[in-house]
Amino acid sequence: MSAGALEVRGLGHRYGETRVLKDVTLRFASGRVHALVGRNGAGKSTLLRALSGALQPAEGEIRIAGAFAPLGSPHDAVARGIATVHQELTLIPSLTIAENILLDRLPRRSRFLPLLDHRAAREEAARTLGRLGVTLDPAAKVATLSFAERQLVEIARAIGRAPRVLLLDEPTSALSGADVTRLIDLVRALASEGVAVVHVTHRLDELPRIADDVSVLRDGRLVGSIAAADANAERLVPMMFGAVEPVRARHERPSTPRGPVLVARDMSLAPRLRGVSLEVEPGEVVGVAGLVGSGRTELLESIFGARRAEGTVVVAGERVERRSPRAMAALGVALVPEDRKHQGLALRLSIADNAALASLPRGFLTRAGVRARVRGVLAQLGLSAPSLELPVESLSGGNQQKVVVGKWLLTPRKILLLDEPTKGIDLEARRQLLATIRDAAAAGMAVVWASSELEELHDTADRIVVLVAGQVAASVDPRETTLARLFALAMGEAA
Repeated sequence: MSAGALEVRGLGHRYGETRVLKDVTLRFASGRVHALVGRNGAGKSTLLRALSGALQPAEGEIRIAGAFAPLGSPHDAVARGIATVHQELTLIPSLTIAENILLDRLPRRSRFLPLLDHRAAREEAARTLGRLGVTLDPAAKVATLSFAERQLVEIARAIGRAPRVLLLDEPTSALSGADVTRLIDLVRALASEGVAVVHVTHRLDELPRIADDVSVLRDGRLVGSIAAADANAERLVPMMFGAVEPVRARHERPSTPRGPVLVARDMSLAPRLRGVSLEVEPGEVVGVAGLVGSGRTELLESIFGARRAEGTVVVAGERVERRSPRAMAALGVALVPEDRKHQGLALRLSIADNAALASLPRGFLTRAGVRARVRGVLAQLGLSAPSLELPVESLSGGNQQKVVVGKWLLTPRKILLLDEPTKGIDLEARRQLLATIRDAAAAGMAVVWASSELEELHDTADRIVVLVAGQVAASVDPRETTLARLFALAMGEAA
């Protein structure tokens, strides 16, 4: 390999007692696209944060063009020619596209007057967007854009800096097929101009098209690197998982088929969902497996009526003509959202009030009455809190999630939709939550569980539907499918 434009030597880092990077040494050469792959928690995002200056690693060093280059902040990285496209968007919605692209370098009308040259800014932003093949109006507010359009603006802002190194964290997760192709063409063009590109992705099908080299991380360590031309599931999945595990032992289903209680047909929401269909029986846990950008959240929110999507939803034999969260809740459908802090909780209200929100009758109810209704369910979930009168924001993430789930278990429900229910909670909270999900199914509730934590779906679900780029890629029985095969399907390998 040629001398690296960017190099890490012996990089290590830990969060508390957990080591997330362990002695990682890699070189990212000028003029090449270097992909990083690995399962969730492998250390990819931590490595990218270190390269972008957002994290200062506890061990090792970073070198640029062979020279030691400590990056104390993202500003240091930008000053050294490193641009980053983060998985979580960092745009300012109230500003225009042009203002976001040129935020720290907006042109002025004069060297002496602090007046911005908006016309020049729009023209420069249009040229940058043109490199992506995008025709967005630079004067439009970012708040008016779709998520995919915002992702393109984020990418345009990075390439507008003319970087020597470009860091991409799942940049295609929100893009449609045509936009993905344009981005791949742009990345290849930048590499041909001498830019070193580091590309984090879960999509195996992208690798031969976009990358030159592929490195695999597992449990914070570098497992190895191969040529992108050889990067298929047969080569990569064993590197990501170690020894491939045997097929799970077959067990009997907990109940006999009783007909679906939930039917979703041809759910479509451009560009994130394209004709997805799903059926769930009472007592069944159906997993929706999907990596970043697969459409799993959009599917659950569309079924629940939180998004206006095309398609048909039938609950207990009744077609829902006007889907809305209120209408679906009245039919016995509950949604536990991925973003519990903003969508699932009223953070300043008490634990008891939050848990009772979905079941409180109209009219006056004493605090003692509230506590009586919620105490049993929260105890079943293993909630740890000195008092139910404490604000729910004082709880840990795992205990907050128990309150969100408990809120819906207080009243009779036919269907429970779970979106990343174990995200950001500790192992004991996960164990208790998974047991609760199985208990709810055993009691006859239909459960749809969307997650990127494929290990948990593999161990808990009765059936798993795999989404890739907004479409159903496969429907598998986890008792007859290895975890490695499930990951390969989720990363775009053909069924």
